[in-house]
Amino acid sequence: MSVKETVGNEGYERVREVLQKAFPGGEVTDAIVDGAIRAAWRVRLEALKALGVPVPSPEEATAAEPSAEELAALASAPSYPLYLGNAQHQRVLAMNSNEPFHSEFVGTLPLVRVRLPQSLHLGDERVSTAIGEVDLKRDHLVGSIALVTQKYGGQLGYRPARVDLITPARLWGVRFAAVALYLGYKEASDATPSFYLLEAGMATGQAAMLYLGQAIDSVIVARSGYLPTPFASPNNTYTGWVTMDGDEPVQLVVQANEPSRSFYIQVTVKYEKVSTPDREWPADLTWEAMERVCAIGDAMKVPTGIPLQEVLGALGLKRQWMEVPGFG
Repeated sequence: MSVKETVGNEGYERVREVLQKAFPGGEVTDAIVDGAIRAAWRVRLEALKALGVPVPSPEEATAAEPSAEELAALASAPSYPLYLGNAQHQRVLAMNSNEPFHSEFVGTLPLVRVRLPQSLHLGDERVSTAIGEVDLKRDHLVGSIALVTQKYGGQLGYRPARVDLITPARLWGVRFAAVALYLGYKEASDATPSFYLLEAGMATGQAAMLYLGQAIDSVIVARSGYLPTPFASPNNTYTGWVTMDGDEPVQLVVQANEPSRSFYIQVTVKYEKVSTPDREWPADLTWEAMERVCAIGDAMKVPTGIPLQEVLGALGLKRQWMEVPGFG
């Protein structure tokens, strides 16, 4: 029995509406709704009950878990460098205001590093890794060196010989696509990258925008151009920079500010290289992000249109925060 058949069409579409309002710039596909409900079956039954979504029987919930075959495929996947992106989210201003508003939490995102092919051909588009699949065509805006050169070769003045991509993977149909980092090398044997790209994305998995740092120590300042949450705007300014230690990323900082105001949010990602794969469900992260959006919107008194925002926000407040959302 499918997830939709288990919970019924009304409950299924209610979850879709919640996610679409929480992440207005994203596309909430059936795969995302399936994943979110499966995640809630595992860890957030209270939220489903609040939304009036039927709770599955133990047998139905167990059937939604990854199969032994799926787990075995991950365990036998080719080896690539793995990281954890420990992302500190710090908000300091209310929406459309200079009034101080604070919230702070840390989220952890599993990442993998793969090398882009010279061009995309059938067979090169998908890379199987220990934390899921990297789909260079579906999930990324420039999934080959040819595409990077087509878009940025004029500004760079050369075709890079090598481009590495450090990215969240797609696991069990879902991807949490907050940010991916491209590291570009003028020569394949260079010890350090020459430039970088930041690929901003959605909690629903889609890549949204690319921003170029023409040198590895460049600071990016650009129009945001996308809408990750109800508190953002495509007209806001996106600022970002990366710190490297030789060939390895150490830290990525991204800020956003409204016109004529200082930054209202800063996200600091610290890269931790790991040897053991972290296979947290991306859908768990999507559900967590939705609850945090509700908690912040409720505290900021911003109506997002999310059904039962206050109830879901109260659940979000039960999560771990370094600073609970609030004015002052």
